[in-house]
Amino acid sequence: MSTTEGLQYLLLVSCAASLLPLSTLFLLINYAYISSAPRNSARRHLISTPGFISRTILITGINSPQGLRLARAFHETGHNVVGADYEPGGLPMPARFSRSLRRFYRMDLQPEEKRVVSYIAALVQIITTERVDIWINCTRSADPFIEAQAREIIEQDTNCRSFGLSMADAPYFATRDAFLMHTKSLGLPVLETYLVRSRDEVHRVLHNSQRRRRYLLQSLNPDGIPAESSRTMLPRKTPSQTYNTVARIPIQKAKPWRLEQITEGLKRYSSFAIIVERNVMAFVASYPTGTGGAQVLDSKSALNQSMLMFMQTFASKQRPGFSAHLGVDFCVEEHANVSGVLENIFPVSVSVHAQAGLLFFQGAAGSAQLTRAYLASLPSRAKDDGDQQLGSITVVKQDSSNAEVAMPSANTSGIYCFGQELLQLCLTPLLGVLTREKSLIEWFGTLQLFLRHLLFCRDNEYSFEDPVPFWWAYQVYIPLQLLMTLYMSIRGSSHAWPHDPVEVCPPQQLDDGRSHSGIQPTNLILGLTNGVEKRSSYPRYADPQTQLARDYLSGEI
Repeated sequence: MSTTEGLQYLLLVSCAASLLPLSTLFLLINYAYISSAPRNSARRHLISTPGFISRTILITGINSPQGLRLARAFHETGHNVVGADYEPGGLPMPARFSRSLRRFYRMDLQPEEKRVVSYIAALVQIITTERVDIWINCTRSADPFIEAQAREIIEQDTNCRSFGLSMADAPYFATRDAFLMHTKSLGLPVLETYLVRSRDEVHRVLHNSQRRRRYLLQSLNPDGIPAESSRTMLPRKTPSQTYNTVARIPIQKAKPWRLEQITEGLKRYSSFAIIVERNVMAFVASYPTGTGGAQVLDSKSALNQSMLMFMQTFASKQRPGFSAHLGVDFCVEEHANVSGVLENIFPVSVSVHAQAGLLFFQGAAGSAQLTRAYLASLPSRAKDDGDQQLGSITVVKQDSSNAEVAMPSANTSGIYCFGQELLQLCLTPLLGVLTREKSLIEWFGTLQLFLRHLLFCRDNEYSFEDPVPFWWAYQVYIPLQLLMTLYMSIRGSSHAWPHDPVEVCPPQQLDDGRSHSGIQPTNLILGLTNGVEKRSSYPRYADPQTQLARDYLSGEI
């Protein structure tokens, strides 16, 4: 750990300690106001509605902003929520103090070779104990194959529905390349990718693009090729530079190279869709605002409609029974013509876990939208709370199924992360002023931006009706994590602390689907093993991990 990082940690801890009395006072005032108002009046009204069925929902990865928002949505609309997550170092996670949870389960760390087995066993135990109706995984580090294995076992051995990919669908979402190949096979537009076996093929692609696109030429077998030559950006500034560069590339028919369109410089948008039985039930598109925040895209805009149509077409061409929540990042390519500017959208990455776009479904109306979308995957026994009039819902019709797509309104507040912006816009610039690396004017500029987000945007974790998780995160959990990390760093034995530096905010997604953050995400491929009901007469499975979990549950291992 560098000296600058150590100073930042100490500055954050000192700031939290100095604000503890004031924040605690605000917390008490917050709770006093909540107590004076009719408690859970909307929730109690829904529960008492004739024909209403209260479901039990298990949410794993509950400590993520998405998991916490989803738990609050289900609780607000009259359902019971059970949360589960990993608590590194034994410190209680902020989400476990949420008023929306009926019960919280702590997932225990297991050795690498037992993680899949114990994870699935823990899910079965919780589902059986709590009589869960639907399991929704909000873990950001979810492995599609492990989730698919868990779904297969859970749905065959319990009455619980699993909202996620099946074993047949998981391979198409395992990697970025697999997703793009699958998307292309469905006839949808994707970024250009070629396997070139000669220099002529490279020049042909560059000529057809008319310098409107840029490409990355990289070797599939970099052994024996200088590092500076194994990856080349094309075209160069001039045609002669391009020809000279390509001429030096050792392309052979037996050793093809990969030529891929790059998205550098193109506008980026993120989308999130809840898909049930190949129908898009809820959709939102957003764009980044600079410091980890995001703003919703107008649902009536042509760009939003294009991305929605893409997701509807993609969903309709999946296997029967396909249900999942997908986050797809798009890049937008603009071309000028006689009638104006033509925008082409291309998917660049996919994630199969709940995305930050879920946070744009705000208020009572947003809770109803989310609840109705997810519960549509359950067998219809009666009208669920999604049919209650909890607010205006913006919808569009799907031509293929006449289903309605719920979307946030255009005036939805932007999303930001208090901790990340406090660090990047306030404390780090202040540290720069103290070390004379920045001026006071620069600090006041970033401080003004922070205050604007604080007043007009919505934090990804705070809720006025449920304030304790936010207070616990910034006054207890994060300061203790920072102090422990700093202590272990000073001792030179950071491996003794069983947790990476605390994750203040969700990591950003890279093009290849990997998480990118200076602070590592929680991994939920962990689990409990005690008290799992033993079963017998399980069928054998070709997949070794699935069969291993089966054998564990049946007591054979």
